[in-house]
Amino acid sequence: MAVIGDIKFEIVVESIREDHMGAVEQAVCASIGDTLRDVQLQIKKDCTRLFGLLNATMMLGEISDRTADRVLSFGELLSCRVVAASLVSKVRVLKFYVSPRI
Repeated sequence: MAVIGDIKFEIVVESIREDHMGAVEQAVCASIGDTLRDVQLQIKKDCTRLFGLLNATMMLGEISDRTADRVLSFGELLSCRVVAASLVSKVRVLKFYVSPRI
């Protein structure tokens, strides 16, 4: 298990994933098409990418300002996915594209 200091970052990433999965389950009407399933899949993929970035950073033993910004940007991306899915399911807004370019 990869450790940064005394923190096992797999546990942190899993907690982030669970928090966002719970938020999207509350925010999205499950009866509206595949919106819930689609955003849950994207959240899982994003968290896998976050884990990979953290793992690579740990292997290098250093973090640049740019890498720190990329790590932090995952929070914005995950939150945007939840809000966009909520708008699609509750307000019947056409699908949003949330760019994963981070």
